[in-house]
Amino acid sequence: MKKTLFNHISWLNEEGPFITMVQPSSFRVQDTSKIKLHFKNLSKEAKEKFNNKYPDKSFDPYQKFLDEIHDDHSLWRNDADSLMFLIKEDKYTVMKLGIEVKAHVYVEDIPYLTYLLHDLQLITHFYVLALNRDSFRAFEYSNRQLNPLELGEDAPLTLEDALGKDFDQSGFVSYQSSVAAGGNRGYQGGVGSTRDEREVDRLKYFSVIDRYLKDENIFDKNILIELFSLPENYHAYLEVSNLVNVDRNLAILTSPKQFDSKHLVKEINMAIDAKNQRTVDKVYKKLETYKANGRVTRNEEDIKKHAEYGAIDTLIVSLERLDSHDYEANRIFYEVMESGGDVYILHADKRLGPDKMNALLRYKV
Repeated sequence: MKKTLFNHISWLNEEGPFITMVQPSSFRVQDTSKIKLHFKNLSKEAKEKFNNKYPDKSFDPYQKFLDEIHDDHSLWRNDADSLMFLIKEDKYTVMKLGIEVKAHVYVEDIPYLTYLLHDLQLITHFYVLALNRDSFRAFEYSNRQLNPLELGEDAPLTLEDALGKDFDQSGFVSYQSSVAAGGNRGYQGGVGSTRDEREVDRLKYFSVIDRYLKDENIFDKNILIELFSLPENYHAYLEVSNLVNVDRNLAILTSPKQFDSKHLVKEINMAIDAKNQRTVDKVYKKLETYKANGRVTRNEEDIKKHAEYGAIDTLIVSLERLDSHDYEANRIFYEVMESGGDVYILHADKRLGPDKMNALLRYKV
């Protein structure tokens, strides 16, 4: 989990202070002005909290970045369910989240990670590259909604657009059946691609798509791309792709048909629900194993000490029992990850008991 976080933000463990701001966003263009005004009000709150907490430090570098973010028109045209702004004296980043949040401002020596952890541990926000043998579309999936990405007029949406009319379409498999079912639906694996001389046009076309998406920076490099295609197209595309954020561990291996949004959302939700449920089941199975070995504690004071000493392997947190400004819990999360542990923020469940946290210890204490 630490590696995943640092793949997104490499400077999380640098010296603060940090300003962390989260706010709801929207996929509706008409909400842009309201969202920007909300950000401006949060910026004022951030300044007040910063000056109270760090009276000897200058807020000017932070104000410069806040102004830069506010004036970045391309940022506010992007769609997201929620936005997270992480700012320190010499750098900042903006994260698009696929979860619902309430607007908050946090000022601390370390970044406030609760929302980012919750977003990253389960698959809630990603791009979808839907591929047929002779056409493609790109989407953004967030909080169970699918939104098409705006592509330029020069986008190679069809094989004919990319290669012209003089090509050989023979030999392409054209059936539209799903190849995965039951618990394995939505996962790649076990199906190989076939290749002969008649696939040259398909590979050329997929290379053109990949180059266009890369050169035009269609995708944010910090957000995964999930492929939605038949297996032969999936394997062919991976063969030519240079996009660093294509997910090679998950794919929706069925035909996108004619890019019908209802069909796409239904298949994506099935695949993602199965994947996320497997993640949660794995966490709870681990919890039961550690309980049986007497290596679980729920006492918050003990958990705090164990986090400082690097004794926590996995921390499971009940989301609903976190306070809105739970700085102490956030510091525990930070220390667990600094020592190589995992943190899962799950919805409250009877298996977690009435306490805020369950700490799975590396050894008995």
